[in-house]
Amino acid sequence: MKKPRNKSKKKKETLYQFPIEYLWDGLTLEENLYGKNGQTLLIPAGEMVTAKRLEQITSFGGEERYVLSGEKAYRKVMERQEVHPDDDQEKLELNSGYTRLKDQVNYLLETAKATKKIAFDLADNVAREAVRTIQEQNMTVLLNCIDTPRPMSEQLQRHSLNVGLLNGMVAQSLGMPPQDVYELVIAGTLHDIGKTMIPEEIMDAPRKLTPEEFEIMKAHAVYSYEMLGDEVNDTIKEAVLYHHERNDGSGYPDGLMDDIPLFARITAVTDVYDALVEERVYKPAKVPFDVLDSLRDGVNQGLDEKVLTAFTHYMARYLRGKQVRMTDGSVGEVYFVPPNDMSHPVIKVGEDIRQIDEYWQCLKVIS
Repeated sequence: MKKPRNKSKKKKETLYQFPIEYLWDGLTLEENLYGKNGQTLLIPAGEMVTAKRLEQITSFGGEERYVLSGEKAYRKVMERQEVHPDDDQEKLELNSGYTRLKDQVNYLLETAKATKKIAFDLADNVAREAVRTIQEQNMTVLLNCIDTPRPMSEQLQRHSLNVGLLNGMVAQSLGMPPQDVYELVIAGTLHDIGKTMIPEEIMDAPRKLTPEEFEIMKAHAVYSYEMLGDEVNDTIKEAVLYHHERNDGSGYPDGLMDDIPLFARITAVTDVYDALVEERVYKPAKVPFDVLDSLRDGVNQGLDEKVLTAFTHYMARYLRGKQVRMTDGSVGEVYFVPPNDMSHPVIKVGEDIRQIDEYWQCLKVIS
């Protein structure tokens, strides 16, 4: 008796598209590389990509500048592409005024570390220039300066500047008076200045802090407050002192709940946003969508719900209609940002409208 034939078919391989330009000389992929039609084998799995083969592939592709491969190969190529900052990033930061502000903040921090107090004239100059930058500069440019990988040596100065800028953006979007915008910028810029008093081995630890080290780190809020002196008004000082307080009483230094000042609640949200961006230095995306989604979970971590909602709604409104570069090389427009799923915006590319997923993501907001 003959055995029945197995009529089950081999599951079709899922292929992922990416630009030819993402390949490089010396690359070896674990999966076959195909032309855009998915039928023409360009390079077999395990064979090294050479400069000559790249030239041949480019010629073969003609106007179609894309190739296909399996998931492992796609991830390998996209990881290499995405963790390297754009060549234009340095120029972007220089032309936007971000580099100048960053250098001024660095000098402010170095002076504070040496003298154990702030030079208010320096802080005032930084804040006023930051306010002008917010008023005059394209917001996309500033967000691209904020949402970018940062070297360890620049983490404190960039974080201080970023929170100051984000505070100012939020204040301006809420229609707050100019004096409030200024005070929120200066509070954000100075909120972590007490970290200059924390031992470097704790500040630069490439690991999670021990409970004892974390207790030392927590003292930075009080140090920051004490370093401000009498030239800074109480509104700014309280924002600096209480930016780690949480509405559920889990924060520090005083475990406040309902008595947290507004400026401290705003600074808490922007501080967490930039910290989430900072954690993503070695992760693929450099855009704020999934950061905002993570930030929304902050309601369960004691962040102020009204401030958090205002911030995320502001960012979502701002991002709607912006152009984004996608992982397949295409350029699309942010069509909609789902309020309950901000990490998966809907993108319009030509006449095609689709929601991003694990394999089709935004690389960068470009305009």
